[in-house]
Amino acid sequence: MFKGTKDQITKYARRYDECAKAKPQDKIIEEEMKDLLDKRGKQKWIGKDELIKIADWKAPGRIRHLCDKNEREEIKNITRKALAVNTDHRARTDHLLKLHGVRYPMASVILHFAFPHEYPILDRRAIWSLRGEKQLKDSFKDWDKYCKKILDIVKSTGCKIREIDKALWQYSRENQ
Repeated sequence: MFKGTKDQITKYARRYDECAKAKPQDKIIEEEMKDLLDKRGKQKWIGKDELIKIADWKAPGRIRHLCDKNEREEIKNITRKALAVNTDHRARTDHLLKLHGVRYPMASVILHFAFPHEYPILDRRAIWSLRGEKQLKDSFKDWDKYCKKILDIVKSTGCKIREIDKALWQYSRENQ
């Protein structure tokens, strides 16, 4: 089981990055989305093209068709509310879940790209690494618990959220 030590996180995050060199487009999309949302400052939002790009990044080929059902203005309005500075964790998530194709894992990516120091990326591999469970539970309670667990690891190790995400994913890939 993943212990969450700084050395273990560094080791597996480094391995993730080595494997990711084969898919450089993933890193490009991640940087592009973070830069876009950062440039939008306090008035963050994403459009339909960005939503689909994020869907393809998170789950290639699996949820694009669902995200495509959303209207452009609907996406912009919902994400503007979800990503507003004064919006709390629950409200941000609830807003994003109103979009077709967005469940907790996809919402976590949008929130991470907008607020990389506050939100981890939820993934079945990460859940397995932490708890040995293969199934994601589709509830705010579990999403909130996961966020708190990752932030506890950040505090105890000094590692960045994204580094922990990568380590959890890679640990599962190698040990599951």
